[in-house]
Amino acid sequence: MNRWRKACAAACRSACPALGSGGHDIGGFENTAPAHVYKRWCAFGLLSSHSRLHGSKSYRVPWAYDDESCDVVRHFTQLKCRMMPYLYRQAALANEFGTPMLRSMMLEFPHDPACDYLDRQYMLGGFRAGGAGV
Repeated sequence: MNRWRKACAAACRSACPALGSGGHDIGGFENTAPAHVYKRWCAFGLLSSHSRLHGSKSYRVPWAYDDESCDVVRHFTQLKCRMMPYLYRQAALANEFGTPMLRSMMLEFPHDPACDYLDRQYMLGGFRAGGAGV
């Protein structure tokens, strides 16, 4: 769980104008995450611009975990497909203006001091809020 939380926080912190898009290795690259962490990571990772189910020592495919993992991956893959016009537009805006697709709350709301500490909540483009389930 700790590696997943760090990955979510790192993704939010790294969302700066220099990085228009980004992704991460769902389930962790070096160590295999337990099923409950994997499912949360899939929910977050499948809404990143790059969604990768791979690692160095084991497969990160949902059927290697359990049936519920397959359901979670299916649900968020379908959601990502439905959101593709929005995501495509956000990618075009990131390319044109340098505004990242995944934005930390601090970047999106720089004058709100409460956002300084929100490292697992983010904006996916300018109109969709997201959060890494804890």
